[in-house]
Order: sequence, then structure tokens, then C-alpha cells
Amino acid sequence: MKRILLLASVCVLMLVLSVTAFAPSKSDTLVGLTTVEPGTGMAIKGTKMPSTTWDVSTDGKLEFEGVTNYQTLYTNYLFNGSTQYRVQVNNYSEHDLSVKLKTRLKTYYSTTISADSSTTDLWCGSGYSTTTNVYLRFAGDYMNFSGYIY
Repeated sequence: MKRILLLASVCVLMLVLSVTAFAPSKSDTLVGLTTVEPGTGMAIKGTKMPSTTWDVSTDGKLEFEGVTNYQTLYTNYLFNGSTQYRVQVNNYSEHDLSVKLKTRLKTYYSTTISADSSTTDLWCGSGYSTTTNVYLRFAGDYMNFSGYIY
């Protein structure tokens, strides 16, 4: 009986010690980006869910940049006003960067930008109207990137 209790205690201790907690890092830089996926309401780092729209036909381009480890990032705005968006991304990281233009339920464009690549221009258009609210999703390890959308 003592062996079972000891084994159970060791298992619980290992489980507790293996849980990873994410907290804001002083090295994180988020400009025009958030860790909250639009439509989920879940907030990492205490940020609020992005719900404001950015009409590129009237508001123009939006610049963004991000430096973070392992956290998926999203633009602070939902974009509309176009049927084709120009997205420029500079990947400064030594790791590949995944970029998606999407709504909560559908991905309209997806690509991977190679590590240490020069500026990459993406033309994202097909299957949505000027009233469709889309956003950008960035994922990768040790991300360091900047760019804009219009």
C-alpha cells in the first residue's frame, strides 16, 4: 500500500512540475498584434479580444511587428474593404514563419516564409467579399517579423 501511495505521489508531483505557464516576457514586442484569436474571447497576457475593424479602402495600410517565443499572434484588427490584400512581411528570425489570412472558420491564404528571408510580398485574394472581416495569423518558433497589410 505504501508503494502505491508513493508511486501516486511521485506521478502527481511530476505532473505538477511539467505544467508550462506562459507569462508576458519583457522581450516580447507586439505592435498592431495580439495573442488573442478574433472570435474566441480567450485572452493570453490579459489583452482584450480584437473586435475593431480596419477598412483598408478608407483607413489605408496597417503596419505590424512582433517579437515573441512560441506564441501565435494575430493582428489587432479585423480587415475589410478589399477583395485582395497586399501583405508584406519581413522575417528576421532564424526560424520559418507561418502566415495565414483567415476568418474564424476559414483560411483564405496560407504560406510559410523562410528563415532570414528578405521582404516577402503576398497578394491574398480569392473567395471573400469587401465586407468579409479577415485577420492575419502568425505562428512559429522565436518569431521576429514586421510588415503591413493593405
